[in-house]
Amino acid sequence: VNSSLLHLGVDCIDLYQIHAPNPAVPIQDTLGAMEDLVDAGKIRHIGVSNFSVNDLKRALAVTRKHRIVSNQIRFNLIDRTHLPS
Repeated sequence: VNSSLLHLGVDCIDLYQIHAPNPAVPIQDTLGAMEDLVDAGKIRHIGVSNFSVNDLKRALAVTRKHRIVSNQIRFNLIDRTHLPS
């Protein structure tokens, strides 16, 4: 995040998204770190991408202070499938 802030020349990133869930890292650790970034003023909002319905439910269950405000789903002209539950 610090590198992105410097590269973009901003003090705060409006929306920072987790690209995909990492099965090697507990989701509560990932979301805890994201919430710490909001508390530090480095990001304004938390988002996710490529999360299944179950992944999103688990993520929502572990957020304590800040909501997940976006869920970018995989759906485009080439790939019209969606992630399984």
